[in-house]
Amino acid sequence: MRAVDKVELKQLIVEGPNAAAVVSYDYVNPSGGRLHQDDAEVWQVENGLIVSLTIYFDITEFRSFMGR
Repeated sequence: MRAVDKVELKQLIVEGPNAAAVVSYDYVNPSGGRLHQDDAEVWQVENGLIVSLTIYFDITEFRSFMGR
């Protein structure tokens, strides 16, 4: 995504084929504004392949920031 300026892994928990992470994102919108958000990501892996990824974040704030 072009709007992502920086990504930082804050916390990672792995249990068997599942992982949960807190990830910090810094975004830049087309007019140069900046937004920081932390999100939660839930990963599921089978046979060494990612089969599911669910990301939880404030979509309303992100859409407003991006002008949508």
